[in-house]
Amino acid sequence: MNKHFTGIAQDCYPCVVEQVRSTARLAMLTNEQTERVIAVAEAELERSKTTPLLVQQIIRSVTDV
Repeated sequence: MNKHFTGIAQDCYPCVVEQVRSTARLAMLTNEQTERVIAVAEAELERSKTTPLLVQQIIRSVTDV
């Protein structure tokens, strides 16, 4: 693993979650579906602390839900 890896900055987390929420609205998901994709995004953000992930990869992973 890259010794300089720091993960996604925690102050970016709310922006990522809001981007997921906005995308869910555009896709006209139900509240339940929206909460599910937000939960996936939050889990991926946690995973990004130990695994190099880009924000785009997290967004892509929630579109697969």
